[in-house]
Amino acid sequence: MEYGQPQEVPLFAVGRGLLHDLAIAGEISGYDGDPVYVENVEGIKSYLVHTYGKDGYVNGNIFVVVVEDAGRAGVTGNGENVWLDAKDVEEAVRTYKRGAV
Repeated sequence: MEYGQPQEVPLFAVGRGLLHDLAIAGEISGYDGDPVYVENVEGIKSYLVHTYGKDGYVNGNIFVVVVEDAGRAGVTGNGENVWLDAKDVEEAVRTYKRGAV
């Protein structure tokens, strides 16, 4: 599987799992389980990254949230959320791709 270029998206787009984790960690406030009302937060960047199959067609997506000050990133893909050490989206995708989570 190959990964495309990250595209920055609004924080609410990453889904409930990562937002819940961010709220529990105190990184965002006011999250009540409804992503629509989550606003972007300075220092937290969120991205959509397409995944490509051997045929070159998009076969899925992952979402990445980078908490810049903490040096960590959350990745959601294949129905699971994974948190790892990463200073930017590129490092997060490389680490996720290697399976070193």
